[in-house]
Amino acid sequence: MIQAQQPLFTNDPVGFIKIVSLLVGTVLLPLAGLVVYFLKRGDASALNAFEKDLNGLGSRVKAVEIEQGKLAEQMVSISRAMSADHEAVLGAIQRASEQQMRATHEVEVQVARLDERNNIGDALAKFATSIERLVELVVTRGDR
Repeated sequence: MIQAQQPLFTNDPVGFIKIVSLLVGTVLLPLAGLVVYFLKRGDASALNAFEKDLNGLGSRVKAVEIEQGKLAEQMVSISRAMSADHEAVLGAIQRASEQQMRATHEVEVQVARLDERNNIGDALAKFATSIERLVELVVTRGDR
């Protein structure tokens, strides 16, 4: 009994998969292998130089990050110093204003005292004038 032989490629999805696998296995995989082989066999010095540049870039980036950290620390210390100086200046201004207020108060007290003395002097002057008039009246009446 001889069986009828089926063709290798049929007109259904299984046949399509067989064609695609045959193409991939015979053409694409060897071609990809050749590409990889020639790329690996290519100029390794350029690849090594590129890798060295990348490694150098990493060290430069790390150095920049370290410098940025140092700058951030300096900025923090400068801002602390500025705030301390600011507080000192504000304290000095406050103390000076308090001293000026005390001095102004003392001047006002002295002015008030002088004003009282002036009032007493005016009162004494009026009193003296009144006494002089009284003396004149007494003298003029005594003459009669």
